[in-house]
Amino acid sequence: MKLIQTDWGVAFVVVFLDAVISTIFAIVVRSAVDTDRNGTISVEEAEAERLESSQRPSAVVAVGNSLYDFGTIPLITVLLNSWAFAAAYGLVAVLTCNTLLPSIGTSNFPGFAGWDWIIAVYLSFASLLFMCAFCNNGIHMATSHAVHFIYYACGFVPMALYVRLPAGWIVALVVAARLGFFVGIKMFVWPNFPQFYELDPIFKRSQDPDAHLIVFSTPETVQQNPELRKTLDTVSVEVVTTLHIPFPIYEIININIASYFTWGAVLGWAVVLTMLRVTQAQTRTVDVGLVLGVTAAVTAGVGVLAVFVFPSSPERSKWKTLERYYPRTSAILALFVGAGLVSTHLVTKWGDFSASIPVGVFVVTHGLHLVALFLYVFGYAAVVRYFGWGVSLRRMFPVKAGNGGVFMRKEVLQETSADLLTSPRYQPV
Repeated sequence: MKLIQTDWGVAFVVVFLDAVISTIFAIVVRSAVDTDRNGTISVEEAEAERLESSQRPSAVVAVGNSLYDFGTIPLITVLLNSWAFAAAYGLVAVLTCNTLLPSIGTSNFPGFAGWDWIIAVYLSFASLLFMCAFCNNGIHMATSHAVHFIYYACGFVPMALYVRLPAGWIVALVVAARLGFFVGIKMFVWPNFPQFYELDPIFKRSQDPDAHLIVFSTPETVQQNPELRKTLDTVSVEVVTTLHIPFPIYEIININIASYFTWGAVLGWAVVLTMLRVTQAQTRTVDVGLVLGVTAAVTAGVGVLAVFVFPSSPERSKWKTLERYYPRTSAILALFVGAGLVSTHLVTKWGDFSASIPVGVFVVTHGLHLVALFLYVFGYAAVVRYFGWGVSLRRMFPVKAGNGGVFMRKEVLQETSADLLTSPRYQPV
């Protein structure tokens, strides 16, 4: 038992058990997914959770009037925001673990201290699975296994904020192993998974967010036209900035809020660490009020510039789709929640302060923490109403990946093209 009394021993045991369990799981569920045993996941197999026609939206809309309408966002927004919102779900999990695990270990389980960081790693992973299964399932189905590796890696970055970590290389080993096993399972269980354009209709809009949308491709036209497939396979600036993919409005709202939560968290982290270094080097003490005040001021300045003064074209396009849901306001609020949560968390966990931390700081920290947990509630409540309890419960298991409702009938695409071209909000270029 001496092996599990050292950090590297704990890591070795965990990685070994993870490898064994992952291998068994992959072998067992492979046949349940690749039902025709041909070594390729077809579109039909990927549509395991396909909705009945009566449950699908009637058309993709230019501006969402309901949470369950389908709006579109640029491919570049999907790519960059997915990395950011994955970090948000990882961050909320880590900060929750910081609140609960150390106190549980020290007070009730003396031998728990060497294992609590392992629990934090796997709870972060569970948070990311929840994100894919419920909160952003449409994006989950539209992203390849390689992209999953990248944005799950982003989801593990906040582990650096866990309060009781062993040596960095040990944490990196466990996280890398979990990522490797996860993507390995996906590649084995879902081999040759269809590309996003084989599952979803793709729309085109010029870089002017006020321009109209037209149907650029459908899964059927891609299958019939090799040149179209070649164009979509090309990772060019034009493709990722002008082509749009449809998702339910509630997913796009989640994307907007969670990604700005992450940007705010990065701002809070950078400002607090800078303030700690500067003030401690000069006075050996830190004024908590000054640190939080500077953080708030920097967040407000960056938020106003990024959201209202110099927003990017893809962001303006996303906000146009969410026009009814105050996307800029929610982005600013999410930015403040992320910055406030991380900054108050840091000053309560680290630093040599000039005085005891005011009770109000702890109140704000836990209040912001509850606000951040609303991401889970909103995502699950929205998808349950959309798919129904039974489907949502089945999607907790990796075999039932779900499709986010992104599969649409041909007549829907025809209606969509006509609706968008005649929309009073969107005039032809």
